[in-house]
Amino acid sequence: MKTVKLEVVLKHALLLTTLGWLLAFSGCAGAGIATNGSGTPGGGTGPTVTPATAMVSFCNTAQANCQSQSANFSLKTSNIPTLNIKVDWANVAAGTHSQEMRLLLPNGYLYERLQNTFAVPRSGDGSASVNRNIPIVGSYIAQRRITGGWKVRVSLDGKVITTGDLRLDP
Repeated sequence: MKTVKLEVVLKHALLLTTLGWLLAFSGCAGAGIATNGSGTPGGGTGPTVTPATAMVSFCNTAQANCQSQSANFSLKTSNIPTLNIKVDWANVAAGTHSQEMRLLLPNGYLYERLQNTFAVPRSGDGSASVNRNIPIVGSYIAQRRITGGWKVRVSLDGKVITTGDLRLDP
């Protein structure tokens, strides 16, 4: 009796092992399927996904002088009440996204971390804009005259996308 049960168990184990090998080598459950890097079957013949891009602009809210990616402002002559940092997004997938701006001091240390969420509709073209205002007049920046080359590092959903350069001159 024990021999018959052992024989049945061994047959089932052999059958399951053989079935597992067949599935693994036949391409079932995704094994062995060529993709184009985005999970699309076909070994590169599927649609390619254009990565999200961002353009950073800096604006002195007291004047109409916006500058893209790299900007120079004088704390003394411009008397900047508020600095507006604008991020224009392109090729962003539909859905809700998280943007983070890290405003870095000239010495590289973090001055401020600003987070926003924004939505891109399914019917849209993948573009969005996010604006943030940074007080200058009366702030720690003006009081301590923190001048030099600042950086604004912009991330989308936790991945750094671009960096903007900002120079505040005395």
